[in-house]
Amino acid sequence: MADHERSCNKLDEFEVVKHRKRRERRKIRPDLLLEQLTIMDSDEVVDIDRIKRRIRHCREDLIASDFFKRIVDTLEKALRCQPRFPVPDTSSSIGQKKGLSADVPRDLDMLVYGLGNFATCHIASYQLALMLALRDQRIVSCDRCDVYDPRFTWWEKQILTDEGCSVIPHNEEGKRLCSRPTLVFMPHCGKALFNNFLWANWKLDVLTNLVILGNSFSSIICSLPLQRLKSYNYIQRIQVFMLEDPVTNNFVHKDIFNDMSIHWFPFSKLQQASLKTWQDTPEPVYDCEELEIILAS
Repeated sequence: MADHERSCNKLDEFEVVKHRKRRERRKIRPDLLLEQLTIMDSDEVVDIDRIKRRIRHCREDLIASDFFKRIVDTLEKALRCQPRFPVPDTSSSIGQKKGLSADVPRDLDMLVYGLGNFATCHIASYQLALMLALRDQRIVSCDRCDVYDPRFTWWEKQILTDEGCSVIPHNEEGKRLCSRPTLVFMPHCGKALFNNFLWANWKLDVLTNLVILGNSFSSIICSLPLQRLKSYNYIQRIQVFMLEDPVTNNFVHKDIFNDMSIHWFPFSKLQQASLKTWQDTPEPVYDCEELEIILAS
């Protein structure tokens, strides 16, 4: 996590146009967000079009890569294993042309946590590009894409809105219930965020709604001593009921999609759990000294 942040801080070539003279103070409507007021009263103007061009170039790099082809193939396999996920039949002429069959509706949501500040971080830029590319693929074409990161600036929220995403208005700490089939993308997120998300969806008929693309759960479990792992017990408890397929990190930039896996939770495995497994669901509590999550204020 720290390496990821340091890498993001290295990028200083991005999207800010500075003026020599201070602009005159504008008259601001009182209904504007405080964050927007702060930005408009500063010496800096963000070049949104330039950011969008960079994201588009990142997306083109990804789509042309073998990495992207492999991740789409792996996602397709995971989605087909989940009976609630509608997967287009691409064998028909309609499917080949539009990525959809006439009798399979699009009914898939996408939830994204932890993209980071993509206006100033090249890692976050590629993560956003992957999110957009997956969202528009014929296999994972989504009805709705909800996105949240507590570090988003007003400008980044505007770009996401322009891209057709819905920015979640407040910090949920990852505790969002997914009652519909959902592809969850959580790149380089903290352990507590994954643990909170699993807790919020800790029901047999809900976990079968989920396919999670993010940090490898197996790597998290192997890297922590048993005493610390107890704080993230939902990650630990789900291991025997999930399937995990590691993402081959053969993208040209090795520090962007490292240690990622696709996780899904087959009904055949979940139904083997005891009744106590689903009843014993205390809300997670963490030691603040080791917390890797920004808490809601």
